[in-house]
Amino acid sequence: MMLKLHAFEVSMKAPCEVFCYICTSGSRVDNLKWGQAMRYSMQYWQVSCAGKPFHMRLTKLARDGPACSDCGPRAPEQFDQAYRDSAPDFPL
Repeated sequence: MMLKLHAFEVSMKAPCEVFCYICTSGSRVDNLKWGQAMRYSMQYWQVSCAGKPFHMRLTKLARDGPACSDCGPRAPEQFDQAYRDSAPDFPL
């Protein structure tokens, strides 16, 4: 449950933390598309995918956006890595 709550908190961040200014300005990766990708990721969040819950949707968003050639390949992994790095410690 703690991981899902953490994933929800991370999903509320703006797309500009992952995509460059060029991608987040105009209609490339706008807040509506970002919100839809995050909502879908949380709606279908599963424990088996807890390490990369956003990767599939962000890859699709970067491809369909379209994101620039710099952001497209690195944004999904960068976002998931930030999610993993900021995850709470597990109680023992």
